[in-house]
Amino acid sequence: MSCFNNKILELTQGTYVIPCSTNIGIILDNKEKESDVYIVDSGNTEVDGEYILEVLEEFFEFSNKKYTVKAIINTHAHADHCGGNAIIQKNTNCEIWVSKFEKGSLENPYYHTTILWGGNPPKDIDTVYYRPDSCVPTKIYSENDKIKLSTVEISFIPLPGHSFDSYGILATSSNGQKTLFAGDAIFPRLEIGKYSLPFTLNQTNYLSSLDKIESLGNLDWCIPGHGDFISKNVAETIEINKIAIYEIETCIKRIIKKNEKITTENIVKLVADTFDLQLSVRQYALVHFTIKCFLTTLKNNGVLKIEITDNILYWKLK
Repeated sequence: MSCFNNKILELTQGTYVIPCSTNIGIILDNKEKESDVYIVDSGNTEVDGEYILEVLEEFFEFSNKKYTVKAIINTHAHADHCGGNAIIQKNTNCEIWVSKFEKGSLENPYYHTTILWGGNPPKDIDTVYYRPDSCVPTKIYSENDKIKLSTVEISFIPLPGHSFDSYGILATSSNGQKTLFAGDAIFPRLEIGKYSLPFTLNQTNYLSSLDKIESLGNLDWCIPGHGDFISKNVAETIEINKIAIYEIETCIKRIIKKNEKITTENIVKLVADTFDLQLSVRQYALVHFTIKCFLTTLKNNGVLKIEITDNILYWKLK
């Protein structure tokens, strides 16, 4: 790995990363006198978008080459991965690429807070960290697409579970080296330790996506959306992520078994207590969403059932 000014790191031929609030992928289509730039994700806010543009400007000024930002490729449409889209698009007139079922959240950021809380969230939730500026997607990509550049081929790997239609962006250099920009389909060890309950839409799909990453074979780099880059220990990190999911499921089932039947609110409290969490309003929204999704997936998989008594919804083991 080589670096320029500690701001942009070269991973493989034509493939770079900018460490930011979110790890930002940079894929270059190098030509004789200029380069086209493809940005993977854009950070959490307008400030991150401006920082990405500053780093690119310094990098190409040092290289004495012209460049054009061709597109932002979003792995998914959560605010911390698309918050810089609008400002980068405004300044460069670049395209924005996203998968089919993430498109709506880029166009209407109020979907973000509605999913987390409902149609009228409190001000704690209704901030740029949860509701990014609207932007205009210009291309819907799918797993059948392949983009061939001068020294890199870009392909799109479906990795649902964390979000509705999350994808990993695989950059394969002409020398065979592979870098996967995985978004939030995988978390490095320290991030798993820091966030005991990773935001999850469907844990069954999340586990399948981890298997998909493993099936890609010998990755030179797996770049998660947050935290340390993964190189030689991809299989180990996959196993750590799976254990984290199984621990949450086991905790939930143990709580329900002990109480025979229990409300969602009480499950959230007892899970948070088990993992020694003191929740703010923002954290509560994220954890409540995740626990409710775990419960629903367990029900759909035939493990739990719902009972409504006196207009109160209870969860029970089946």
